[in-house]
Amino acid sequence: MNMERSSHAACVAQNKIYVVGGLDSNRKVVKSIECYDDQTDKWSVVGETEVELYSHSMVAV
Repeated sequence: MNMERSSHAACVAQNKIYVVGGLDSNRKVVKSIECYDDQTDKWSVVGETEVELYSHSMVAV
């Protein structure tokens, strides 16, 4: 990932891993949404949450 984080949530959708929210190493909320693409072997920021999310769950439907 581009940013170190803990207490985040992750799921797989359309063969990509999405990681949302969490806390950085200073315990500040991370609002970015990152996506890992195994075809390019790269992480990219694809969005940002409107609210602070950490210690949450996530599921793709």
